[in-house]
Amino acid sequence: MTNSLEKQLRDELGNVAADLPLVRLTRQQVLVRGRQLERRRRAAGVAAATAVIAVAVTVTSLTTSPRHSDPVAPAPTSSAPQSAATSPAEASESSTPAARPAPLNGVQQERASALAIDGVINPLSTVNRVHPDAKKGPWALIVRRNDGSLAQHGAVVTYPVSDVMPVDPTRIDVGGVSGVTYEGTVLWILAGGIARVQGDLAEKELVAIAARTSIVDGRPRLRAAPSGFVVAWKGLYRSSTHEVRYGSLELGKPALGDGLTYTGVTTGAEFEDELYTLNRGATAKTTTVNGRRAVFSQVNGGNMTLAWEANPGTVLYVGYSGSQFGAAQAAALEDLARRAVGIDEAQWQATKPQTS
Repeated sequence: MTNSLEKQLRDELGNVAADLPLVRLTRQQVLVRGRQLERRRRAAGVAAATAVIAVAVTVTSLTTSPRHSDPVAPAPTSSAPQSAATSPAEASESSTPAARPAPLNGVQQERASALAIDGVINPLSTVNRVHPDAKKGPWALIVRRNDGSLAQHGAVVTYPVSDVMPVDPTRIDVGGVSGVTYEGTVLWILAGGIARVQGDLAEKELVAIAARTSIVDGRPRLRAAPSGFVVAWKGLYRSSTHEVRYGSLELGKPALGDGLTYTGVTTGAEFEDELYTLNRGATAKTTTVNGRRAVFSQVNGGNMTLAWEANPGTVLYVGYSGSQFGAAQAAALEDLARRAVGIDEAQWQATKPQTS
């Protein structure tokens, strides 16, 4: 940004920007790769029952971690009497907890508060991830072309933001006020704060959306969507995320490594906005889940997540921390996504989720 524009923005905003909440994770935080779990020590002659116990201990201990980018599994402290030797390969394919809970009756994913692989949720494996300032804003709109879907042919409008100004942006006029544009993003002054629109649209389309945005009761509103576009969702930028966690071997997915696999349901525009951030100038790796476009990314940490949409503003995903991501890992995540069963709010609360 030129010094004159930066000065103009600062002069018009005063000290407002300094008090605005950050709304976007840094690229380093988003792209941090999960380190592979410390492999459990296997003593010679340990029976299959020991592998079962080790997985159960791993899953229980991991539920206390607020993030899944750096899980560490404890070594088992005891072993069961040996009845028959089991090879590591056989243990990998049969590592299922001895007392596996009964599957829950599922609901349509459009109504899901969480996802359970095969409808099963182990004790102490649910986590409610809540941003401490989520209810204070910022607020957002998801705007899409008529043929748009999750992070495709659309944009996210967010207000207020406190983005770090880019080094060399292009200065533009947005409805008669100062703004800048760079890499699929428009920042401009609006109602005493800074607003942002970010997406995979052409610059002129992003500017058209920005110029039609106003602030009502502190929230962005689109006075009239440009021709061919709709407001698909509006609300708080971020909300809570409901996660269910598993040991990857427990799910029969040795390709994911001896680590953590998780499912999630999150509401708001933050996940989609982060997908636009990560995919600037790049083509996202995609597939389909339940007939919907699904996107591979490292949003929400770990080695990889596969995310799809229940409704605009509600994103479902499966992800893992463990082995390096490749074709086998992509196939494993796709299979887990197909096996994911939606559970409703009452079922979710009955699991007594921890909060992080």
